[in-house]
This record gives sequence, C-alpha cells and structure tokens, in this order.
Amino acid sequence: MDKKIIIVMPAYNAELTLEKTYRDIPEGLVSEIILCDDQSKDRTVEIAERLGLTVLLHDKNKGYGGNQKTLYEKALKKSPDIVVMLHPDYQYDSRKITDLIQPIINNQADIVLGSRMTGKGALEGGMPVYKYISNRFLTFCENKALGLNLSEYHTGLRAYTKEFLEKVDWQNNSDDFLFDGQILIKAARLGLRIAEIPIETRYFKEASQVGLFAGIKYGVGILWELMKKRGFTLIELVIMLSIIGIIAVTVMVSGSPKGIVRLHAACQKLATDMRYIQEMAMSEQVRFGISFDTANESYFGYRGTTATKATDPQTQGNLDVDFDSVMEFKEIGISSTNLSGNIIEFDSAGIPYGGNSVALSSQGIVTLTDGTNSKTVRIEAETGNISVQ
Repeated sequence: MDKKIIIVMPAYNAELTLEKTYRDIPEGLVSEIILCDDQSKDRTVEIAERLGLTVLLHDKNKGYGGNQKTLYEKALKKSPDIVVMLHPDYQYDSRKITDLIQPIINNQADIVLGSRMTGKGALEGGMPVYKYISNRFLTFCENKALGLNLSEYHTGLRAYTKEFLEKVDWQNNSDDFLFDGQILIKAARLGLRIAEIPIETRYFKEASQVGLFAGIKYGVGILWELMKKRGFTLIELVIMLSIIGIIAVTVMVSGSPKGIVRLHAACQKLATDMRYIQEMAMSEQVRFGISFDTANESYFGYRGTTATKATDPQTQGNLDVDFDSVMEFKEIGISSTNLSGNIIEFDSAGIPYGGNSVALSSQGIVTLTDGTNSKTVRIEAETGNISVQ
C-alpha cells in the first residue's frame, strides 16, 4: 500500500488493554503508531515504549479532547495520507482498520467512522441499555440537525484524511469528550464526506467508559452545539433535554448499569483473552496460560508453568495479564465451583492443553464443560456467539 497511515492513540490508564489492542493491528499496514499519555497512573507508558510506539507525554491531564489535539498536531507534522484514531482500551477491534480506511483509499470519504450501532451488535456486545438508548437518541438529534443519516456519532474508532484535519478547525474544540461530536458537526457544516463501517462492541471492566453523569454532560453539550449552529430551536432543545432527564432518572431508579449481567460480552472477552494468551506463547516461545479463580468468578493470565497471579511479573517470572472479569457462569448453567482451579495452557507452538473443563479448538471455539450439571457451553472467539448443550 502506497498510503502513509499513522495511528494515534489517546491514552489514560490503559496498561491492561494496550498490548492487546496493539497486537490486533494488521501487520505492515501502518507507518507509525503514536500514543499520547494523559498523565496515567499505571504502566501505560512503560508498555507503550516496550512495544516500540512513539510516546508523547502530557505534563498535566489535559482531557480526552486535549489528548487528541496533541496527537493530531504531531501526526500532521509527519505528512500522513490517513490518520486513524484508535482507543487503546480494546473496546474497538483493531483488525477492522483495514476496512476502516478503504473508503478513503477509494476516494469515497474524508472521514470514516467505525459504528457499533448497526443491527443488534451494541447490545449483544454488552453496551448498557441506557447508553444504547442515549446513543440512539443523540444520533437521531444529530441526523435531524445536520441532514445526515449516520448510525452513530460517538465512536472511538475513526479514520481521517490529512486534508480533513487541515480543513476542520478542531484546534478550538473542547478538551473533553465533546471533542468527538464537535469535529463531526464542523465536518457536516463544511460538506465533507462521512462514511461508516460496522464494527463489534466490547464492553468489559477494563475498557474505559464514560459514567452516567459525565454522559449526561456530554449529551447536553452536543445538543447545545447543535442549537448554536441553528440545528434546533430553543423549544426543541428544551424537549430534547427533558428526554435526557427522563433517561437519567430511569437509570437511577432502576439501579446502576453495572449491575446488568453482560454475559455475551464477558464470554467474548474470555475467548479473545484466550487467543491473546496463545499468541503470547508463540511470540515469546514460552508457555502461557489462563487460570480460573472461580471464588471471585474471574480468571487471570500467567507466564511459565505455575498458575500464580504475579504481583511483580519481573521478579516472579509470571506475566500478570490481569484478566479479572466477572463471569456469570451460573447464568448459562455452569457451576463456577466445578471450574475452580481449572487452567488452559499453550506451549510455544500455540498448542492448547490443560484442564478437561476448559478447552480452545483450532477454530477458535472455547468450550466450558460442567460434568456435574451435564452442561457444555461453546463460545465462538470471533463473534462471541454462545450455544449451550
């Protein structure tokens, strides 16, 4: 490919997901990956440097939008053809970047969005219902005000042409999450071409997520931006704000969205983590594994032959991948007690072996078996689809 492609990653406390995000980027596709760390309090910078990324450091936390401004300024100095913005929290599928940039390469778009809202993918991927409704509602408002027909405006996977970033006044956007909405509103006003591709949704504990009240602030900010651009009248704005208020009250009355069991997303994450551990074993030519800590309905990755969750990976020789994630096994008829202590390991050739209650096939299908309850659950690594036998 003769296009110069640069990936930019706005990062904050991404140590648990950065490497997985990086390893899914198609090999040989991009010229450079630039990560800007917004004063993380974990090992994000250390991991980024180990992976060979270009690392930029903020001397103070400048916010999500401020992070992007630093990244785009740096990227444009390198004269790219395409700049891809990718969140390093593994919520967006890096393997889709090839599809993401295709409309730009074909001269069909100036910006391409990876949309989670096509079909039922968002809910199946674990997006909380209140976020799904809010996303749909804001998208409806934005489409009405801007005369577009997009399925989503609020994604963290985007591709821009260099000309787009040179033409749109993103430098004066907000330094918080409102940045993403503002850049699209300005693009629409300039008549720039916006395209979409479908992507899967991944919601899990380690992925960065905007809280309820921050989400309300974001929604109000988007509606205010639309009204400033004469997309709505004041009366319409009041109606829209009332709807946001109703959504917020409904969520607070019904309980925190964290209480929602996101089985599909959890199982898909388990399959993805197993595949990642397999790749690590083959890459480092050392045995890697996953061990189930079912007392807490979670699991963790490790390096070597001892299934111990390392507190200090450097001295203990184990890699603490820290894949703690609530696994509601009992929701699908699997007793977590019967998986207790089970491990699955991969040798240096990536060949799996281990406990007979956990398995991964060459087709990427994870199998959990509970002999006591005569239940077998099959999880497809690619799609996260679940079948119970």
